[in-house]
Amino acid sequence: MVTYRVLLDTRRPKSDGTYAVIIRTTFNRKSSTSNTGVWIQKEFWCDNKSNVISTHPNHKLLNKKITEVYLKVQKSVIELEAEEDFSFDGLKDQLDGSRKAQKISNSMSFNQYANQLVAEMFAINKAGNAIIYQTATNRLMGYTNKPVLKFTEINYTFLDGFRRQLIK
Repeated sequence: MVTYRVLLDTRRPKSDGTYAVIIRTTFNRKSSTSNTGVWIQKEFWCDNKSNVISTHPNHKLLNKKITEVYLKVQKSVIELEAEEDFSFDGLKDQLDGSRKAQKISNSMSFNQYANQLVAEMFAINKAGNAIIYQTATNRLMGYTNKPVLKFTEINYTFLDGFRRQLIK
């Protein structure tokens, strides 16, 4: 289960005495932090409510920004948990907006990706590499005995078994 909480990071103050407001995400007893972009002084932070107190002149705007970032983290965590593929790297990628590699793995099978790559190699006159890639793909598909191989099925034990078969 993934938990996330808004905190004032009092470990490293800026030179003007302000601290970063962060979101700490915890999964399997390991944690990671995401910066909200909000910096405030310690006396304007309410630990119980995890927000900027009303004595700060811009408390509404700052709380709105913190809430927006919190909701973005929450949405990303829920999406990753729904895919049963939560990791801190995946969360950071999704928060940064660079989910291209993840979308390739979800929308394409290994076969489709390999065939597309080989076709692109032939198109740019790199036939030598294309033939080697095609041969490696054929050997891998021969090892699996499946017509379609998903990226999620490729893990360390799968690759180790494939390596052992190649050595024989």
